[in-house]
Amino acid sequence: VVGLAAATLALAVWPMLKLMSLGQRIQRITWARRPLAFDARLQDIYLALGVPLGGLVALLWSWLAVARWGHALGWLVWGMALGLCLLAVPGWCWRWLQFRQSHILLGPLRLRWWLGPEAVFGWVLQTLGAALLALVLNLGLAAALLGGWMWWQGGMHAGAMAWLPPLLAACVLLALGAVLPEAGARAHELVWNQTGNRHLRVRCRLPLAAHVRMRGRHGLLLLLTLGLYWPWAEVQARRLRMNATVLQSRVGLAVLAARWPVK
Repeated sequence: VVGLAAATLALAVWPMLKLMSLGQRIQRITWARRPLAFDARLQDIYLALGVPLGGLVALLWSWLAVARWGHALGWLVWGMALGLCLLAVPGWCWRWLQFRQSHILLGPLRLRWWLGPEAVFGWVLQTLGAALLALVLNLGLAAALLGGWMWWQGGMHAGAMAWLPPLLAACVLLALGAVLPEAGARAHELVWNQTGNRHLRVRCRLPLAAHVRMRGRHGLLLLLTLGLYWPWAEVQARRLRMNATVLQSRVGLAVLAARWPVK
């Protein structure tokens, strides 16, 4: 109970911390030495994240109630609720991205986001399909290696069973490592290419090969440094993504620059 109460309090405070970090991060993005602005208020982010956070809190506390009850029917209902929450994750992601992109200011101009929920659902399905395919390939290769090792040893031994959990974990990590860099690049392009207003549009042409190589290098460095390289990895990844993002304006850039003074 104490642990769930602490988790609930952390989830209640997290949107405020996220708002501060998001504002600072967007203000580090500049065009012609002019920083972007983020004008979301505290109630805006709670409205955007209230439903998913409320669902997560309800799921945590209902898990405790079902565990105390200990009935199979309770676990069945809780499993159905968990499945519904997982199905709602793409919709929640779309709502969050809409909140973030719609509160970005380019000087006097406010951006809008025109991407519908179906595009986010499509991206999630494509990513899950690619991850499952990579996982099946990895499991097949692992099964072949394990079978060859068993044949070499002359049968199944107790030591072989001890290798199964780390082998399965390695297959899952390799599948995620093969899919997530490309999925992250496509998500960034999907989000920013649908951002703009009637005066200008944002266009992103992220070099996929460079992004995948960078993410692979970061994964290796994170493994070698036990996670200590994470801040530098995030800075380099964000710099690469935003340097590949340009503005296409219907009005003269000089007019936009004149109404957007350098601070």
